[in-house]
Amino acid sequence: MKMGNRLHAAREHVCELLHFDKLKRMIHSEADPERSVVAAWVIVYRTASGFCCMYRDEEIDFREIMDVHLWAEEKDVQPYFIGQ
Repeated sequence: MKMGNRLHAAREHVCELLHFDKLKRMIHSEADPERSVVAAWVIVYRTASGFCCMYRDEEIDFREIMDVHLWAEEKDVQPYFIGQ
């Protein structure tokens, strides 16, 4: 439980540093001003065997980048890639 809280705090800190909220509002206001639901962002990073991300305090592994894109479409999230 302690690790989950630390990961959540780290994710919030990164979002604040990178101004994700401002970026989301800007992107969605220009793309579709009538859209009421904004897609959540997930940080995806490269690993030795593929890609990985944290989604709702759960680690999710992917082998290929196409798997990440398909999963993001299914979950309606916007991936943010680190380490490309």
